[in-house]
Amino acid sequence: ANIPSRIAFAVSSAMESRIILDQGGADKLVGMGDMLFSPVGSMSPMRVQGSFVDAPEIEKIVAFIKEHSEEKEYDSKIVDTINKEAELCGKKGRSQSGTSDESGGDEPEDNMLNAAIELAIDEKKISTSLIQRRLSLGYGRAAKLIDVMERRETERATTAETELGEAIDAEKERAETAEKQIMARRTMLHGKTDSYRRAGRLGKNDAESEAL
Repeated sequence: ANIPSRIAFAVSSAMESRIILDQGGADKLVGMGDMLFSPVGSMSPMRVQGSFVDAPEIEKIVAFIKEHSEEKEYDSKIVDTINKEAELCGKKGRSQSGTSDESGGDEPEDNMLNAAIELAIDEKKISTSLIQRRLSLGYGRAAKLIDVMERRETERATTAETELGEAIDAEKERAETAEKQIMARRTMLHGKTDSYRRAGRLGKNDAESEAL
């Protein structure tokens, strides 16, 4: 439903054709680039012939262009941009860092993180596709931002839970201490009361003996 224009090559069943095109037909294609194209606003798909180029043929074409081109100029800005995107997506150094995502790591913070957080606050929701559309970012970078925000939220929730547990334990300890103090005071008062009673009885006995 989110893809307005669709292309279907030969499939094995009418169900697969309906999944792609919302109707049958792709199961009757002959293959070898034979396909159905359903553009935006079209009531029925068009049958067209698509070309297939495999990897060896692509390599031959690239090699031919390199050999017959007079000047070979490469834009270093494009390479730098690719490398930066790869670093932000966590593709570089992943084999060395291992569980860097779990431990937090020392990876640089994406400069679009604050914008993504503000977007989540404004929209009261967040998703990879939303970040792609609103911030004009690629899927890998958007997914990385989602991972960072989820990790921060988990760490915040864990910290809050730990602080709550510590507060509860401290309150229990204070309550137990207060209860012990109350019991000690009661014991002390009972002891004093018994002493007073005994002293009173001894005084009575002495007065009776003197009267006798």
